[in-house]
Amino acid sequence: MGNKFKMKSKPVKSVKPYGKFRRYISEHRSFLRFVVNFFCVLLIIAFFWFSKTTEDYDKSIKLALIVFAVDILLSLAIIFLGIPSQSQRIRKKGAADIKPLLENMTLDLIYEFIFPVIITEQKGYILWHNGIASEYLAQEDAGGILWKSISAVSNNQLSIEKFYENQTDSGNLPAEKTNNASPVNVYMNGKSFRVSTYKIDSIVSSDVNELNIFIFDDITDFEYLKYETEMKDPVAAYFMIDNLDETNQKMQDKYRNASGAVSDLLNEFIANCGGVIREYSKDRFLCFFENRDLKNFIKSKFSILDLVRDIKIEELNMPVTVSGGVSNITGSLFEKEAAARHALDLALQRGGDQVVVKGLSSTEFFGGKTKTVQKRTKVKSRIIAGELAEYMQKSSNILIMGHKSADNDSIGACVGIARFAMSFINITNVNIIVNIHDPNIKSAFAKLRGLEEYKSIFIDESEALDKITGETLAVILDVNNPKYFESEAVYKNVYKSAIIDHHRKTTEYLKEPDIEYIEPAASSASELVSEILEQSLSPGALLKEEAELLLAGIFLDTKNFSRDTGTRTFAAAMYLKGEGADPADSQAMVVKTNVEEFTKEAQFMSNIFTYRNTIAISVVEEELTVSDKTAGAKAADRMLSIDGISASFVIYRIEDTVYISARSLGKVNVQIIMEPFGGGGHFDMAGAQVRSSGLKDVLILLKKTLDEYFDAN
Repeated sequence: MGNKFKMKSKPVKSVKPYGKFRRYISEHRSFLRFVVNFFCVLLIIAFFWFSKTTEDYDKSIKLALIVFAVDILLSLAIIFLGIPSQSQRIRKKGAADIKPLLENMTLDLIYEFIFPVIITEQKGYILWHNGIASEYLAQEDAGGILWKSISAVSNNQLSIEKFYENQTDSGNLPAEKTNNASPVNVYMNGKSFRVSTYKIDSIVSSDVNELNIFIFDDITDFEYLKYETEMKDPVAAYFMIDNLDETNQKMQDKYRNASGAVSDLLNEFIANCGGVIREYSKDRFLCFFENRDLKNFIKSKFSILDLVRDIKIEELNMPVTVSGGVSNITGSLFEKEAAARHALDLALQRGGDQVVVKGLSSTEFFGGKTKTVQKRTKVKSRIIAGELAEYMQKSSNILIMGHKSADNDSIGACVGIARFAMSFINITNVNIIVNIHDPNIKSAFAKLRGLEEYKSIFIDESEALDKITGETLAVILDVNNPKYFESEAVYKNVYKSAIIDHHRKTTEYLKEPDIEYIEPAASSASELVSEILEQSLSPGALLKEEAELLLAGIFLDTKNFSRDTGTRTFAAAMYLKGEGADPADSQAMVVKTNVEEFTKEAQFMSNIFTYRNTIAISVVEEELTVSDKTAGAKAADRMLSIDGISASFVIYRIEDTVYISARSLGKVNVQIIMEPFGGGGHFDMAGAQVRSSGLKDVLILLKKTLDEYFDAN
C-alpha cells in the first residue's frame, strides 16, 4: 500500500564534458583562432627558413599547403563549435530584452504594494517611498516625508542602528559587515508594524553610495490576537482572612458576622470580573480570573484590601484584614496554583493585610497598612521545635548566627538556640558565628564569662567555613535577608539551613531553607526562641545567664514592654523569669549606656528637621564608627517623643555605607518605606543599609519615598 503512492524521483541530469568544452570554445573563439593562425604561420616560416636546396623548397611548399589546409579546418571547427546554442541565444536575448521591463515592473510593483516601503540613503534620510507609506506615516505638517529622517517620521522608534543592535549585543558581525538585520516592531498612527531593512551598496551620486530599503509589514491584527490571548490567560489567586483568630476565641457571633461580610465582599469582587471563587477551608479562598482583570486589580492597588479593612470589630478595636497571593506567571494551572500559594505564604510572612503578586522575574506588594495581630496559639512553635530537633540530631555540627552588628535580641536568640542544640549533640560541635570585635556584644560576653559551655563556642567567619561538612546545619536568627547575615558565605556553602525571625520578609531566597519560621507578629526573635525552649527543655535546663540574655532581647525590641507586645510576649517573659532571669539585670543590659554613647546620641538629636509636618529626620554628616549604631537607633526612638511626630528617621555614614534607622508610633509603616533601600523590619521599627551612596542622595530618595507613601495612603 505504501509502495503504491511512493513517488519516483527523477534522476538528476549531469553536465556533459562536451557541453563544457563547447561553452569554453564559444567564450574564447577569437583568441583560439588567433593562436591557431599564429602557430601555422610560424610553422610555414620555419619550413622556408631551413630550406637550403631547390629540393628543400619544393618540400616546404608542399608542407606549407598542408599546414594552410589544417589552419583552415581548425578555424572552421572553432567557428562552428563557437556558435551559441539556440537556448543560449534565447536566454541572452531574453535577458537583454526584459531587463528594462523588469526595472520598470519592480518599481511599479513596489509602488503598488499594500504595505509601506521606504528607501533611504546611508544616514537614514528618505529618498523615495511608495504611495501607501505617505498615508500610514502621515505627518502633522503638509510637507510629506521625503528628505526627512526615518527616525523623525517614526517618532524615534526607527533608526538604521536599531536593526543591528541585537547582532552587536550577541557578538555577531557588526552592522557594516552584514545585511541580515533583525526586524524591529513599531507602533505608529494606530497600527503595529514589523519593519525589516535591506542594505544595498549602490552609488547613486557622489554623496549617496548606499541605499536602505525599509519594508513595513502590518501586524496589527496579529498583535491584537496576541494581546487578547495574553489577557484571557487564567490567573490563580489565594485569599484568606488573617486576623480573626482572636475574635473566634472571644465572641463567636462577632466572628461569624465578620467572616460572612468578608466572604460576601470577596465573592462580589471576583464575580464582578467574571471570575470563579471557592472557599476551600475556613476563611480561605481559591480564585481564578483572567489576566486582564489582574491588570485592573493592580491599577486599583487591590482596592479589596481597603473594602475589607472597613469592616470593624469595635469590641476588639481593630479592622478585619485579608492577605492574598496571586501568580502572574505563564505555565500550567498546577504551576500557577503553586506560585499563588507561595505568594500567600510570603504575604503572611510580611505581616498580612496585603496582596503579593508573584511574576516570572519580579514580586510586587500591595497593602500592608495595619500592624500585625499576635496569635495566641503556640502550635506552630511546637511543630518547629520538633522539626529543628530532628535536623539537629542528624547533623554533624551546628553553626548558629544572627545579623551583622548583632544586638541583644540577635545574640540572645543565638545563645538560646545553642542551649537547644546542646541537648541533642556534643557541645564541641555547636558554635555561634560573631564578629569578635563588635562592641555591641561586649555585655553578652561579660554575661557568659566563666561558663564552661561558652569558653570556645564563639568563632568568626573564617573558622566557621573550615568547620563546614556535608552534614552541617546552619541556624540563622533575627534576620531573613541573606545580605545581612553575619556570614552569607556560610549560608551559601552549607547544605542544610533553618531561619527563625520576627521581621517581615522582604526578599526571595536564592536557596530555600529547610526550616523557615518567620512570625512578624512576634515581638522579637528571643520571644520565638523562648517558646521553642519552653516546648522542648525540661524546667531548670536553661541557665540563669542564658535566660537573662533572652529577656534582654525582648526588652530591647519591645522598648521595655511598651510596644509590639502580646500575651505570648509576656508568657515568654514569665518562662524566662521562671528559669532564673533577673528582669533588672536584663533591663540594665539594654538601658545603661556609657558617656561616649550618650554624647553621640545627643549629636544625633541636634541635627533634627521635620518633613511633611509629622516626620522627624536627623542627618549626621560626620563619619561615625560601628560602635555608634546603637546611639543612632536610640536617637530614632527618642525622636518619637517630639510633639506631633509620627515617624522618625536617622541617617548616618559608617565607612562606605549609609545607615538608616526608622521608627514610627504605629500609624506609618516604616518597613515598606525602607524596602526601596533594600532594608526592612517591622511595621513600626525598620532599618536599611545603602552602599556606595552619599548622604544627600539617600536623603533625596527618602523624601521621594515618603511622598509616594503618603500620596498612596
